Amino acid sequence: MKPRVLIVRTDHLGDCLLTTPLIRALSQGGYAVDILFPAAFLDLFASNPHIEKAMPLDISWRSRVLRLAATLREGKYDLLLLPNASPWQVTLAGLLSGIPKRMAMWGGIWGRLAGYRCLRSGIESAPRPYAEILLDMARALDIPIGHAKPEIFSTHKRKSLGGSLRVGIHLGAGGSACNLAPSAYAELASFILTETDWEIVLTGTKDEQRLLETWPHTLRSSIRVRNVMGGALEDLCREITSLDLLIISSTGPLHIAAALEVPTLSPFCSRPGLSPLVWGNQNENGSALVSPLDLCRCVGSGCYCDFSGKITPRDLFDHARSILG
Repeated sequence: MKPRVLIVRTDHLGDCLLTTPLIRALSQGGYAVDILFPAAFLDLFASNPHIEKAMPLDISWRSRVLRLAATLREGKYDLLLLPNASPWQVTLAGLLSGIPKRMAMWGGIWGRLAGYRCLRSGIESAPRPYAEILLDMARALDIPIGHAKPEIFSTHKRKSLGGSLRVGIHLGAGGSACNLAPSAYAELASFILTETDWEIVLTGTKDEQRLLETWPHTLRSSIRVRNVMGGALEDLCREITSLDLLIISSTGPLHIAAALEVPTLSPFCSRPGLSPLVWGNQNENGSALVSPLDLCRCVGSGCYCDFSGKITPRDLFDHARSILG
């Protein structure tokens, strides 16, 4: 019988997608892999042949540690993996679950005291792609790792619709990445509409619709601008496959595009732990514009860039035009 492993993630879409190389390595290395991820993301993992069971994380898990521990215990797992042992409630739930072997990234002193095997990421001192960092968990188990590209097993494949080139602009970043102001993306859209015949597809969440409030009505109402913000993840995948380029900061849709082999262009901070080397599209279709390090603003554990004046809408437009020809 295969040893059973559970991977628990409580964080962002991009983090979950970049866990797929680890999932594949474990499956191909002889493990039966279950995942416990935020419910909103599970559609992207439902068809993954390397996953035995994809379970939704209870939205109230932070206040119900004992219930989360019971959920972990019910699976009778041999191994628990926490690719991000934060916040503390998930580490505690793992301790109370009774799972005999537990491994964590970013576990810190509390992870060690809770009996986890804690691995160091080296994300600031020796930055490398985030998926590669997570693959250290497979290496620690002496499992061959294979490639580190994110995977989506979707029926949607990249396709050309013919006619004008289609460029996606994703306005938001979910608070997890440095980003340009909405007005800067409006200026970018204006360059596209006045200097090319490209069509624009606006992507984002329902809550990010408000970012369009700063856009002039003439831009929002243009027949060459299509707003698909607020759709389901499956709809977003379908829209991304129709694009010739996606201009984006948010790492979730960025890595959907990477998995679907759609070219991307992204503004990034040069701080090691936030850089495109760690979080960028690592396939041959990914491009990044990187701001100077002195623009990085760190507050507590969060570091954010002010791209103003260093990565401009004109910079993005000129780079997009060089990509698309």
